[in-house]
Amino acid sequence: MPISWRPEYDSLLMMEDTSVINREQAVRFLKAAEQNPDSQLAIRTVRTLGIIGDSTAADLILPFLEKTEHPIAKEAAFALGQMGVKSARPALEKAALSGSPGLAASSVEALAKLADSASVPVVEKLFANRSSEVRYATAVSAWKFKNKRLSSGLANLLSDRDAKVRFGAAWSLARFPDSAAIPALLKRVNDKSAYVRAQVVRPLGALKVREAAPAIARLAERDLDWKVQVNACRALAAMGAVEQAPVLRKILSAEMLKKEGNYHVIIESALALGNLKDSAGLGMLRALAKRPEPFLRAAAATALASYKDSLAFYDLNKLAGDADWWVRAKTAEGLGNLQRPEAFELLTKMFSDTDFRVRYNALEAMGKYKDQNLNGYLQRGIDDSDFAMVATACGIIAGRKVSSFLSAIMDAYRKNIGATEIDYKTSWLDAAQALVDSGVVSKADWRVDSLLYWGLNDPDRLIRKKAIELGKALGKDYSSRLGVFHPSLKNDSLYEYIKMLQEYKVKITLATDRGDIIISLYGDKAPRTAANFWRLCAKGYYNGLIFHRVVPNFVIQGGCPRGDGWGGPGYTIPCEYNDLTYERGMVGMALSGKDTGGSQFFITHSSQPHLDGRYTIFGDVEDERIDGKSAFVVDNIQIGDKMKVKEIRMEPIKR
Repeated sequence: MPISWRPEYDSLLMMEDTSVINREQAVRFLKAAEQNPDSQLAIRTVRTLGIIGDSTAADLILPFLEKTEHPIAKEAAFALGQMGVKSARPALEKAALSGSPGLAASSVEALAKLADSASVPVVEKLFANRSSEVRYATAVSAWKFKNKRLSSGLANLLSDRDAKVRFGAAWSLARFPDSAAIPALLKRVNDKSAYVRAQVVRPLGALKVREAAPAIARLAERDLDWKVQVNACRALAAMGAVEQAPVLRKILSAEMLKKEGNYHVIIESALALGNLKDSAGLGMLRALAKRPEPFLRAAAATALASYKDSLAFYDLNKLAGDADWWVRAKTAEGLGNLQRPEAFELLTKMFSDTDFRVRYNALEAMGKYKDQNLNGYLQRGIDDSDFAMVATACGIIAGRKVSSFLSAIMDAYRKNIGATEIDYKTSWLDAAQALVDSGVVSKADWRVDSLLYWGLNDPDRLIRKKAIELGKALGKDYSSRLGVFHPSLKNDSLYEYIKMLQEYKVKITLATDRGDIIISLYGDKAPRTAANFWRLCAKGYYNGLIFHRVVPNFVIQGGCPRGDGWGGPGYTIPCEYNDLTYERGMVGMALSGKDTGGSQFFITHSSQPHLDGRYTIFGDVEDERIDGKSAFVVDNIQIGDKMKVKEIRMEPIKR
């Protein structure tokens, strides 16, 4: 429950800032639970210890698993899982078998993060738990054990009376497919729940169960839920069901002819035809490449590239001159997959595109041509003013183990030592470490020492963290140099927003090209991340920005000032992992690594359990009402759609 701010919370935020536990303070704060097991101070302290993830604090948390009827026990189980404390296995197993449903569910999820095979017998028992909450948590986590002994239990749960449990079983079998479960999967293809149907087709596709193809094709064509259609199209492509290409062509044609065809289904049926290399579908893909919507032309480029022949090059050559940079960038990506001499030649021309976002995509695609000498292009990439180009060049250098570029990397770092954009420096440090790890550069090389020195003395914590990792590769421990995030929280206006979130429930309405998206912030579970989003909205930061990433039946993502996924607000915030789960419409902080959040956020189309505990959840989306009907606007968002903050509402929290 949200509560008023108190001074001790400042200390907890500072621990999170430094990733260093003040054990004396933590012990003192946790003592509050001795008098009151529901103490918010103790609960927040356990959460902080879990966010930091330092296993040396496990002994402070373990006793709270015994508070089986109180929220702190659930927080303790989550924290122990985040820490990956193997020694906590017996206590977590006990809590999973005898705790309340909420605690048992959190405990089995924690056990799955430990992935110790010794827990498999416990998991098998939990498959039969009376609580559907526990059965679901067990089912959806079972894949992490990578143990086929659990497949029979998952197969049985495909017939569970609870649709969510059936979904969880299908989810795990999709992440860790086992042919032994095929008979049970086949029986659930036409499950009454769309939630389940959308998942069952995934393992059938991964296992290439061709006997299921006709039934899956019917779902792709006739199902009333677009998410089922999307997954069915992908499954047909994954199993190589070329005989179902006529059905996919029919789907694509029908949706393209509709006045309001479903864009997600159009895109996935087109991609499936490309993956199946259906020659009869080429004409339809070419028609798609002429559509006025840039995101459809981009999808056509990807689909056409799958054919990997001269005909595909003919079409991609035309798309390389498209008026939209996103289409040209996806065309460059496709040319990389073509692996044809004429495609490489075209990429060299696209390397000089007028838009920087196309140029680095062209270089990345050129990097896939292993027999081509890219030294001249890589040198230009390292020296480029755009950090995405620098990162791409460094990635290719690291992958090809080109030690001759180490001096150029060092010179580039020295020239840009005052740069505030972290992606420059992380790219150079990553490349240096990769060259050292591969053995092509000596650990004693003075140039590596120079990069290490500059990194350790950088004002940005993430750069120092990268330098510390480089030091470990050299056999040196500089962990004491990590320090705090900059600026420190007390000197940042974010602090005031954090405190206000404890007093007010904040709802932010984003107006988009498809309708309004209303986001409710979780000021209690992710105060810093929610406050950061609120502050950026209040400043008008998001106004005019686009949704640059849309993966059907997964997420939509926006908040990048560059429009390509590489940008941010000029600073980063630490992650605030919590025990919330990624159900439909959850809002999460996008990352390029731990503690790299800034302004980019994503919203889920559907449940995505594999994201739990890995990306900070800081809000959820409400359904809008249009003409009296529920309209989940998130489902309609496409790449390029713009957003603008329409309203920020603050409602006092009733206590």
